[in-house]
Amino acid sequence: MVEIDKSIIQKVKDKLEVDIDDAFELFKLLRAERANKHPDNFNDEVAKKIAHEEFISLNSLYNELNSYIQRRQASMMSIIATDNPAVIEFNHIRDIDYKDAEIEHLKQENESLKFRLEIEKGTNDTLHRQIEEISKERIESIHDEIRSIYSPRKAWSGIGLAAILISLMATFPVVKDFLNQIGATSEITMAAIQVLSIVTIFNWIRSWAVNKVVENTEYKILNNPSINELLNIKLQTQKYSSSCQEFFFYESDIVSCINKMLTLPFRILLFGGYDKTIKILTEDIVIQLDRKNLIKRKETDGLNTVFITRKQSESDL
Repeated sequence: MVEIDKSIIQKVKDKLEVDIDDAFELFKLLRAERANKHPDNFNDEVAKKIAHEEFISLNSLYNELNSYIQRRQASMMSIIATDNPAVIEFNHIRDIDYKDAEIEHLKQENESLKFRLEIEKGTNDTLHRQIEEISKERIESIHDEIRSIYSPRKAWSGIGLAAILISLMATFPVVKDFLNQIGATSEITMAAIQVLSIVTIFNWIRSWAVNKVVENTEYKILNNPSINELLNIKLQTQKYSSSCQEFFFYESDIVSCINKMLTLPFRILLFGGYDKTIKILTEDIVIQLDRKNLIKRKETDGLNTVFITRKQSESDL
């Protein structure tokens, strides 16, 4: 053990190129040299690499010398008094180094956490964009579904367009003569063409009007400053919530809100597809509320769907 201890002292003396046998003095010199060779003190990459290798070597000697001095202090055969100024200074320096090492470790952990947070943030941003794109596609699909309810079928739309063109062109003498030749100008035929033209035009106008009504209803609900009252948002402290206070509303509340918005003239306009329109529009509003981050989670209560929303003071509805 003595030979090993002496070799530690000698290795430090050789490394520092000094002729000092006092372990405490060597410790302070080695500590200072180690600090000077820290890679963070250099900007050039080559110099930083060389300093890093030198720092590792000095740090290894530092740890060995530190252990040696601590063994001397703990040894029953130690001749160094605990109240010796050199011992006190060594312990103070050692405590500072321990704290510095702990701070450095925490800094590294902090940088590692920052890096992981950046990665997670990037992943979350990507997921958010993907969810947003899916939501947009679904909303567009919903609007297409509503349009398809009232839009004339392609075949009938084509026939209706042809009937409209024939009705318009029949006012020209040349076209009228041609229709006479093929026997397409009888009163029944012309009446049928005119009725078909009127029905087609009516369906086009109705489809356009329905889309406007649906868009207007959706806008009024989502941008209404009193949406809390419209959706009948309620406070529940036990049934749907494990926390102290949370607010919720039912899917049926959205349906009721839509029904209130759609007065009798609008319901007549939606005749033949009213229930399907309400169902699709309800889904659309739920997606829009979720995009606004107003829905925290979804639960079920029998056949009804329950939406847990943020507190009214935080919702910015």
